[in-house]
Amino acid sequence: PQIGIAADDIRNGVGGHIDTIDPATSKEVVMFYEPIETGNYAIVLVVPPEEMFAGVSSIRSDLVSIYLFSILFMGLMAFIIASSFTNRIDEIVADFKKISGAAIRGDLDARANTDVEIDLNLIPKGLNEILDALTTYSKELQNSYELIRKMEAAVNSSRVVVFWWKNAEDYPVEFVSDNITQYGYSLEEFTSGKVLYGNIIHPEDRKIVWDELQACADEGKKNFHKDYRIVTKNGDIRWIHEDTSIQRDEEENITYFQGTILDITERVEAEESLKAMEDIRTKEIHHRIKNNLQVVSGMLYLESLKFKYQEVVDSFRDSENRVRSIALIHEKLYQSKDLVSLDFADYIETLTDHLFHSYNVDQKNVKLVLNVEDVFLGMDTAVPLGIIINELTSNALQHAFGKGEKGEIEIDFKKVNEVFTLIIINTGEPFPEDIDFKNTESLGLQLVTNLTSQIDGEIKLDKTNGTKFKITFRENR
Repeated sequence: PQIGIAADDIRNGVGGHIDTIDPATSKEVVMFYEPIETGNYAIVLVVPPEEMFAGVSSIRSDLVSIYLFSILFMGLMAFIIASSFTNRIDEIVADFKKISGAAIRGDLDARANTDVEIDLNLIPKGLNEILDALTTYSKELQNSYELIRKMEAAVNSSRVVVFWWKNAEDYPVEFVSDNITQYGYSLEEFTSGKVLYGNIIHPEDRKIVWDELQACADEGKKNFHKDYRIVTKNGDIRWIHEDTSIQRDEEENITYFQGTILDITERVEAEESLKAMEDIRTKEIHHRIKNNLQVVSGMLYLESLKFKYQEVVDSFRDSENRVRSIALIHEKLYQSKDLVSLDFADYIETLTDHLFHSYNVDQKNVKLVLNVEDVFLGMDTAVPLGIIINELTSNALQHAFGKGEKGEIEIDFKKVNEVFTLIIINTGEPFPEDIDFKNTESLGLQLVTNLTSQIDGEIKLDKTNGTKFKITFRENR
């Protein structure tokens, strides 16, 4: 609709500007248009809002200088013209005096050296040429001022606020566009120094913004971009995006900061709403997966009750615990704050407690020792690692300790220099010498070996003092 309005204006010989979207960049732009009287054409200028006012103040200064120069120039030319005009008239008068004096003395042959008609015609002709040039120059100057006025009007009717800040803490303001009033502040409050720009930045963001701006300046960068919060005069908090150009002199010393701020509160709130919706969706997914896995675990348990052979019952129970270990991952993720990582120390504690109850192990006989750091893991690492802990702990509870035998299971988990180390030790029956844990028919040990490879880890078995499995790996995010 805006383009249609501009087209109608051009056909009617009317100039102006509109706010529209650049189809090439999909960004907000301001389009200026001015029809040409001599043909069916128009001059069109498309400027991004944040760049539109970048040079206006410098143009203003240049035009003021040109304007002052033109006044001095016109005064000088008037003096020269007046001098030339009066000098020539003096010469004509002198010639006439010379002729009249000669005539009184009886000398009638004296003649004037001046062609009065030519001289008197050339003086106004030259004067007119000078005045025509000055008139043209004055019109160009007026057109430039008119362009600045239109650009200022376009800026002040937009959401983009233009600033010039001094290179000092809290951003003392040298210039600000009139539309700063959209945040409740007046132009005079900033230009008088009563309010510094740093005063309106949210207290929690103020130091961050200043430190990052100074870091950009110290690194020799030309531009600074940042999203942060400001506080309006009535106390509302608004999110803004700042685009600043760092201006330097010939010696690379910073002279001032020239930039724009744009209110992006609606965009930020929309992004936060989308994130909240995504979090809810993710939580629902984890919740449903956990419930479904618990149903599977329950079905395996009920199915195991149909069998009398202990070996079959144990197989069902092992499968039930494997499913339970995965379900527990999704339960912990559902309860986590960010929904993508879980407190693995809490997970290990909950998992091992479930295993001790599942295998009816009396903790008075078999003691559980946990030395686990507060480490957060993503699901891609937590699921395979959870199954590994489930298998090695279950294996120790089933095979390392006889009925009523006392012992200890220790689980250590820590992170040093981005390397995770998991150690599971039991003091019960040693691991059989004739079994290669990496090449065995045991499904549990096959899972341990394969899942260690899946997380790009390394597993070692030490049978020197009890049974000690050590797994090291790095988390791949």
